[in-house]
Amino acid sequence: QGQWSSFIRATSCNDLIALGDTVWVATGQAGLLRYSRSAGTWSAITREPSGLAANNVSALTYDRSGNLFAGVPGKGVSKLDTDGRWSLLNAFDGLPSDTVLTLRAQGDTVWIGTTRGLALYDGKVIAGSIPDLGTASPFTDDHINGIEVIGDTLFISNPKGVQMALLSQRPLTWTLINLGLPITFGTRELNVRGLASDGHNLLALASGAN
Repeated sequence: QGQWSSFIRATSCNDLIALGDTVWVATGQAGLLRYSRSAGTWSAITREPSGLAANNVSALTYDRSGNLFAGVPGKGVSKLDTDGRWSLLNAFDGLPSDTVLTLRAQGDTVWIGTTRGLALYDGKVIAGSIPDLGTASPFTDDHINGIEVIGDTLFISNPKGVQMALLSQRPLTWTLINLGLPITFGTRELNVRGLASDGHNLLALASGAN
């Protein structure tokens, strides 16, 4: 028929998330892949105007209402509403940086880790960020690459370690909790690359002397 079709090959997976029958895969070069477990079929969502902001997707999360959030390095956060509409959150909306490293939902709010600190989306707007513009940072490194919430405790990670704060305390007071992690040894330094939790135990992906 003289009509071309284009195919993008996914060669890396940056994140996975499942909700009900659907598994989403965040790729580094082919946008979002969607797998239907009941049908055993794959589909893809790639960059397009008023849609997914780019084909490099760094992180995924769902909020309690079922909205999907996708971190898009250099663009911000693409949000897919339950009605199928896309929107974009970026620095103009209050993100500390358009390069998003990690996402973690807590109810209908979403914690957003960027290369310049931490932000909170309250379901409607970016409600705040840490550090605030013009204030000193409480983090050992502002590249927030891991976020977990266990009970009243908010944990974040960055390349230089793991910190925690109690959500019930205002303002948030951050404590460094690197005891037991691989420490600086010679020319090798601690490098924490992310966090995970089962709701009770906290795991850190870290490399260093050990």
